[in-house]
Amino acid sequence: MLKKYSLMNPLYRGLLHWISLTLVGFLSLNHMTLPHYYYLIFMGALIFAIGQYIYYLGWKINRQVRKRYDQIEYIANAGIYEKIRHPCYLGMMLMYIGVGILWGSYISLCFAIFLSGLLVIVAIEEEKALCERFEDYKKYMKKVKWRFIPGLF
Repeated sequence: MLKKYSLMNPLYRGLLHWISLTLVGFLSLNHMTLPHYYYLIFMGALIFAIGQYIYYLGWKINRQVRKRYDQIEYIANAGIYEKIRHPCYLGMMLMYIGVGILWGSYISLCFAIFLSGLLVIVAIEEEKALCERFEDYKKYMKKVKWRFIPGLF
């Protein structure tokens, strides 16, 4: 099931994530709420905006990000891809977490973290497939050691 999920078209997977995050956020309003201080709202919006920018940086270099990994034609290795291997997934994770904070409930924030965890699994599966498909991907992984956050992961 996880293999099938990771092979899903990224556009449909993203749409499924956003719809489910919106539903969870809407249904969790007024339940287990986060403290509604202005700095939390600002922090959620800032995290979301940073995620959008990182996603844009990845998409600008690699227009294949919305293709399934078995349809990828080349390895993007310029720009932000010289620092991390999955900037678009990182951008999506930050956007999810930012929206989870903006919804203002622990439930929506936990669900956003869960969706981010799923993207980590997808990235790992994607790397396995790309190593089989492209001999150069193993070299790229040695050159760019970090999946998401330089120095951390």
